[in-house]
Amino acid sequence: MTHYIISCTNLSSVCSTKRYIMLFSIITVVYNAKMNLMNTIESVFSQENEHFQYIIIDGGSNDGTVEFLKTLVDNRREIIIRSEPDKGIYDAMNKGVKLATGQYSYFLNAGDRFANTNVLSDTEKIIEQTDADIFYGDAFDWYRDDKVILHKYNKKINKLYFLRGNGICHQAVFAKTELLINMPFLQKYRLAADKDWIMKQYVHGKKFCYLGYPICYYDRGGISSNPKQSDRLKKETKDIIISNYRYSGSLFYKCKELKQKFMHLSNTAHSRFRQSK
Repeated sequence: MTHYIISCTNLSSVCSTKRYIMLFSIITVVYNAKMNLMNTIESVFSQENEHFQYIIIDGGSNDGTVEFLKTLVDNRREIIIRSEPDKGIYDAMNKGVKLATGQYSYFLNAGDRFANTNVLSDTEKIIEQTDADIFYGDAFDWYRDDKVILHKYNKKINKLYFLRGNGICHQAVFAKTELLINMPFLQKYRLAADKDWIMKQYVHGKKFCYLGYPICYYDRGGISSNPKQSDRLKKETKDIIISNYRYSGSLFYKCKELKQKFMHLSNTAHSRFRQSK
C-alpha cells in the first residue's frame, strides 16, 4: 500500500514519481461531505479492475472527513490523500491532476458513484483498441430524492453541440492526464470550468471517443445543480461559448436573443388579441 497524508510542504517526493505507471488515476474532491465520500470510496474500491491510482483531495474539512481518511487501509491499491484549504472545486481538481501518475485521469467527486463494478475494465478494453484523447460515456443523474434519470450524450459531438450550451459532465469523462496538466481548469468559472475545458479540447482538435454505456451516478445535489445558481451558470456558459468561438459564439447568442424577443412579442400580441375578442 502507498498511503500519504500530504501537506503543501512535502509534495516533491510524490510529484517526482514516474508518470503514467498506470492507465487510470481516479481523483475524488471533497469538502465537509464525509457521508457522501464513504459511498464514493466504496464505489471506487468495488471496481473489478484494481490497477488504478486513487487520489483524494480534501479542502480542509472539519466534519470528521480527515479523521475518516486516515483510517483507510487497503493493501491492493495506491492511495494518495491531500488535505488543505483550497480555492474551490476546480482548484482542488487541478491539485489532484498534479499528483496523477495514470495515463488517463477521471474525476469522481464526493457523492458520485460508478455506474457498475466493471466500468474501468470495460473502458480499458476500448482504450487499448482506440486512439483518442478523451473517452466519454453516459451518466445517470441522481437526485437526493432517489430519482434517477439516464443522460445519454451524443455519439458524435460538433461545433453546434457546444454552441447550444451543451457539455459533458466530468464524471463521464476519461481524459489524458497530460492534457489536464497542460491546460488546467480555469478557476474564474466557479460552476462550469469543466464545460469550458471540454469545449477547449474540441476547439483544439483533440479526438473524442464515445463509449456508449453509463459511467457514473452523478450527484445532482452539488453547487452547479443548485437552482439558485442557475443565473450564474447561464452567464458562465455564455462567456465560455463566446470566449471559445468568438465571432460565431457572439452571433449565435445574438440570434438566440432576437428569437426570444420575437417569441415574447408574438406571445404578447396573441394574448392581447384573445383579450380583445
